[in-house]
Amino acid sequence: MQSLFGERNETFFVAGHDHTQRLRHWQGRTMCICGSVGLTVEGNGARYLILERRQAGWEPQHRSVDYDVKRVLQRFVETDYIGRTGPMGRLFVRHVATGTEQVVPFVRWYRAHGEIEFADAVERFLNLN
Repeated sequence: MQSLFGERNETFFVAGHDHTQRLRHWQGRTMCICGSVGLTVEGNGARYLILERRQAGWEPQHRSVDYDVKRVLQRFVETDYIGRTGPMGRLFVRHVATGTEQVVPFVRWYRAHGEIEFADAVERFLNLN
């Protein structure tokens, strides 16, 4: 945290992109991670953040809305999602189907297994689970 925010004067930060919802307090500062409306790593559903300005400062409220997973998987088929996105799309479909992170574990596995054709690596990774 020091390397990211040590020189900043602000006391409240909002960040995103890592697909999780978190609230961290550090040296009198608050870091609020908003979550992911799309592919969260915390199961399935849309995760987002509402900030309300109060007299004492910002009040973060993490929210979650479930969505119809079967319908999303059906749309993947109807739109030929995997055909259009290739091997990486298979990881996203598994992510939605299981509500579990697939991309980061795959990348770690891929790095550890040397030179393998990407499509073959995805196939092998998906067959591990």
